Amino acid sequence: TPTPTPTPAPAPHFNNRRLQRSKITSKSFAHREDKYPGFDYSSLLKDKNQRPLEELLNQDQINCISSLVENRSNARSIGDYKSADSIRDQIATIPSTETKSSHSFDESISLPIGYKIEIKDIPRNEGGGSSWSLQPTMRGDSVHFDAISSSSDNEIISNGGDSNPSSVLALAHAALDLASSSSEQGIPIDHEQINAIVLKAKKRLMMTGDQELRGRKAADAVFWFALAGVRDNGEKDEDSDEKELDFSLFEALTHICLEELTRFGKRSSCRAMDIMHIIERVAAAGITTETFQKLQKEAAVCLESKNKHDIAELDRRGVLKCLRR
Repeated sequence: TPTPTPTPAPAPHFNNRRLQRSKITSKSFAHREDKYPGFDYSSLLKDKNQRPLEELLNQDQINCISSLVENRSNARSIGDYKSADSIRDQIATIPSTETKSSHSFDESISLPIGYKIEIKDIPRNEGGGSSWSLQPTMRGDSVHFDAISSSSDNEIISNGGDSNPSSVLALAHAALDLASSSSEQGIPIDHEQINAIVLKAKKRLMMTGDQELRGRKAADAVFWFALAGVRDNGEKDEDSDEKELDFSLFEALTHICLEELTRFGKRSSCRAMDIMHIIERVAAAGITTETFQKLQKEAAVCLESKNKHDIAELDRRGVLKCLRR
């Protein structure tokens, strides 16, 4: 019996004219150029901004947390999930130095302000056990933990994700909601409130970098901020160090898009439509910086690594050629 020829996957929808226009001008949004060329956007990346545990905790505190994590891992390995959950809750109550007085946890241990404990369980087929680290969070946020489990062997305890109302993506959505509400009521957008959201998003980026913006999230944030009419004119917070926030929110998010595409764009789990989603959203936001040009070239490289059947229609329309320019 002859082997049936596999049916090619449908090519992702893409408006080639939109991308071509975005390289010259944007019909929907003003040009967004980087007004802060001296800022090191790579400092926002998690891996380059990670501080060693020894700089944040003393050895006794590290040993105490490691012991709790090991006990939880041992309880999970024998199926005692009730005890494991109890230890997880105990870890979740470890206070920061800012909130220590309101907690009853062991006085000898407290987390530095602006950090949370993240625990990752290692699958049994990879050796089992658990690892933990301190991850930056928003200054002033209350530290709470949500268990996110894709399987019994892979659990991450963190307070992150889109459920966090202070995440950059959530702030972008809040800005869009504010603009939509103003439009529906026929009143001008309150740019003072929009600017306050932009400042909070910048502060969040300084604390968490790219760790809350995996995959396509940074591109969604760029698009939503642009739709909300964010101007990104170098708003400053009088109560904070001005130099700290002296960078472009749009350029920072575009830089994260580039790093994310470089990180996962060639993986089989990343589809051609995911790559085009990132490019179209950033292009629609009117981004015209050198970083966006690099993003387009990286998108072309990632697309060329996919199955030829999946990108045949894109190639026929000249999308790959347009991205390589």
